[in-house]
Amino acid sequence: APPLDAAIARAGAERIVIAFVTADRCAPCQQYKRDALNDASVLARLADERFVPTHLEADRSPGLADAHLGSRAIPMTYALRDGKVVAELRGQRSAADLLAWLEQLPK
Repeated sequence: APPLDAAIARAGAERIVIAFVTADRCAPCQQYKRDALNDASVLARLADERFVPTHLEADRSPGLADAHLGSRAIPMTYALRDGKVVAELRGQRSAADLLAWLEQLPK
């Protein structure tokens, strides 16, 4: 996945960046990555032309997630359009929750 700045640039005004913020030390984050973020239906949905997925490890780039996204809660999933957060999904979620959230994002 591209770094956040590159994902925002690639998305332009037409596409939505989906940013997953996790941390190595966070057990719910690891579960989220193993389950929902590894789910075939989620991966297929994120491959849609509409989305530019990216992943940030909060521990490895301290300040980056805060500077762009303004949150310290993890795991967090953000939708950004034109570099601005338009929706967020807090916490470890199921694949079904994540898919439902992606579906309701503004077109």
